[in-house]
Amino acid sequence: MQAQELPPGELPHVAPSSAPSLTLRPTFALELGRPSGEVIEALRTDLRETALDVRWAKVPGRGQDSAGRPHCHAMIAVPIERQRVWSPWLFLDVHPARGDGERTEIVGRFTPHPSVWTGFAFGYLVLALVAIAGMVGAFAQWSLGKPPELLGLIGLSAVLAVGLFATARAGQRLAHDQMGELRAAILHAVRADVPVVP
Repeated sequence: MQAQELPPGELPHVAPSSAPSLTLRPTFALELGRPSGEVIEALRTDLRETALDVRWAKVPGRGQDSAGRPHCHAMIAVPIERQRVWSPWLFLDVHPARGDGERTEIVGRFTPHPSVWTGFAFGYLVLALVAIAGMVGAFAQWSLGKPPELLGLIGLSAVLAVGLFATARAGQRLAHDQMGELRAAILHAVRADVPVVP
């Protein structure tokens, strides 16, 4: 089945990255010329036969999602015994193309494990608070006629933020092969003929 790969920014609900090479959560989008129920069933059947860790999400307010619904969400990772701190998780959203029940959109977003992602977000939040505290403290020192020594906290926060970003990029490089494996499994399941390059 020929699939059209779309730049993520062409879908209204997927925000494009202003700098794709700096993206911490790479995204891909596919459009298939088959109804979403058929695509979802193909995904469920094919992924069940793999060793991948696949978790189907519940649709809010509707209980357990089922293949008969036109919309589904899944979280997919490599088998548990191969998972490492840097291992990616693929969050998959499958739904009918807007205004067309005969076409299906698949949006996949790679992220680190949710607890790792939360840790990074918390780290950036703490660094932002330290930088703000440094700014306020330095202004207070300056207004009292003292040297604004607390400005150093801003520089320290910036250095640590760059270190966090470099760590995230290193994790992405380590996860590259697993990202390709997850994407290939999705393309195989929907029989899509698209080059596998995350």
